[in-house]
Amino acid sequence: MKLGCNYSDALMKAMAVGDADVDYIKIGYFPPFMGMHDEVFAKKPLLIHGFGHYEHIGMPDAEGGNPWPLMNDVLTRYGSPHLAAHLAYYDSDRRNGKTMEGAVDESLVAFKKNLAVPVLVENIDYNPNYDKVVVSESIAHPDYIWNVCEHHEVDLLLDIAHAAVSADHMNLKLKDYIRALPLNRVKEIHATGHGYSRELGVLDNHEMLEKGDYEILDFILARSNPDILTLEYGWPGEAFLYRSNYDKLLFQLGELRKWL
Repeated sequence: MKLGCNYSDALMKAMAVGDADVDYIKIGYFPPFMGMHDEVFAKKPLLIHGFGHYEHIGMPDAEGGNPWPLMNDVLTRYGSPHLAAHLAYYDSDRRNGKTMEGAVDESLVAFKKNLAVPVLVENIDYNPNYDKVVVSESIAHPDYIWNVCEHHEVDLLLDIAHAAVSADHMNLKLKDYIRALPLNRVKEIHATGHGYSRELGVLDNHEMLEKGDYEILDFILARSNPDILTLEYGWPGEAFLYRSNYDKLLFQLGELRKWL
């Protein structure tokens, strides 16, 4: 299993001075990352995660709505082993006139047909209090995720914080939610902490991993065999320094290495 981590200034500094090392650097192909990919790729292969137009499994017109040549050029040029896309069905998707099941099936056919690398589905964080409403909790239910992966023969990116959010808002225990996922198909794990607010309840905000998060990670790894474990901590810019702390980054990477 290889180790990935979100891009941040802290990560690049730590790698430059030998305080940390990873196998992949996770980065988007959209602002604020534009113009830095070649420099980052000189250090490590990139896990490209998103192209800035909210591409997802369930989007309207996935066949015509994605710039496939650009996406394939970027993915292959920077050594990304796959592209993970959120398994999501938003209010705007519903207004397009397709059922959730039809939109998901159509999207996956298009992604598998057009991508030069495998597509992974990533479990979405179902929270009915978010502004960008996921229409039905069904899209994040483990039984549906299982059926999608098996029917389309695609693998899973398991996001731990997303699972925590969805389980809480479905009134499920987190371990029960995870146990019901297609763990045999997990190719990558996103490890990150989650938060809570009075208005939104449990939410995904890429906090530092806590003791309970490591326990859940251990639970997952005892039941799966992913290729990549990615720490989703770090983001460029002063506004995100709270989740790009140098010492906290090093501590979390050190903890995750215990499972490699």
